[in-house]
Amino acid sequence: MKKTLKITEILEYYDIPQLFTAQDTDGLDYLCLGFDIDESGNLIYISAQLSKYQLNSFLNGDMDLSYILRFAETKENLYLVTMFDDENITAKQFYGKLNSKMLPEKTYFFNPNPMLQPA
Repeated sequence: MKKTLKITEILEYYDIPQLFTAQDTDGLDYLCLGFDIDESGNLIYISAQLSKYQLNSFLNGDMDLSYILRFAETKENLYLVTMFDDENITAKQFYGKLNSKMLPEKTYFFNPNPMLQPA
């Protein structure tokens, strides 16, 4: 299954968006984490569909990013994002196994106050 997503907020940016939120055409929320660049230079993200409660918990710094990705409410809620077209993104359902390359190296709690981000 493919979905079209639109970026709603970029949360981490280092030369390219590393972590962002998105919504599909039905208004469902997604959290997308960059983990690779393919041979053609395309960015690859793993994305989890979230409830509003989960997204707000993450944005408030109360929920770990690895937990969200590893324990998505159902496996059908994981998507692989590989195509960008301006602000629209194509996401394909991910049926594989998450590996360590797709997850943050350590626990990651979003800090809603950018002034308190570590240097």
